[in-house]
Amino acid sequence: AQVWSGTQNPHDLRKDIATLLELPSEQVHITRMEASGCYGRNCADDVSADAALLARATGRPVRVQLMREQESGWEPKGTGQLIRVRGGLDAQNRVAAYELKTSYPSNNAVTLP
Repeated sequence: AQVWSGTQNPHDLRKDIATLLELPSEQVHITRMEASGCYGRNCADDVSADAALLARATGRPVRVQLMREQESGWEPKGTGQLIRVRGGLDAQNRVAAYELKTSYPSNNAVTLP
C-alpha cells in the first residue's frame, strides 16, 4: 500500500494503515508531502485511512482531499493544555527572563501539571 499524506506522524500513520488493511507494516509505504499549514486535521489521519479503504475497495488509486472549510468544520477538537508562563524585567524594563512550560496529552497520555 502506498499513501501520500501531509501527516505530521508518518511512522504512526504507517502502523495505523497496516493495522487497518491487515498488512505487515513493511508493505505500507508513506510518502510525506509538505502541507500548506495545520488548519485542524494535520494529525487526524482519517483522510489517509479513507483513501486506503477506498483504494482497496476499488482496486484503483484514490485521492481524498478536504478543503479548508471541511478541515476546520469537521476538526476533532484537541484536548486542553496547561500552560505556565513566567517572566521578568530588568531595571530598564527589558525582558531579563522568560519561561514557558506546557503540558498536554500526547499519544493518549494523561495531562500532568
